[in-house]
Amino acid sequence: SEAFKDTRVPTLREALEVIPPNILCNVHLKGKTELAREAARLIEEMGRLDQCFLACELESVAVAREAVPA
Repeated sequence: SEAFKDTRVPTLREALEVIPPNILCNVHLKGKTELAREAARLIEEMGRLDQCFLACELESVAVAREAVPA
């Protein structure tokens, strides 16, 4: 919509930086399996494995688990 033309959407990193660690995050992914791999690695890097989970296609889940077994 034209009303949202200049609205900036934060990156996953930016969002996780401001979400308190006691909040659970449903990270809903719409994209290819590489996106799941990158998201899983970022969540691990930021120490958020206990607070975040991925909502994505089954194929992407397998790729994310392979990248970050924890």
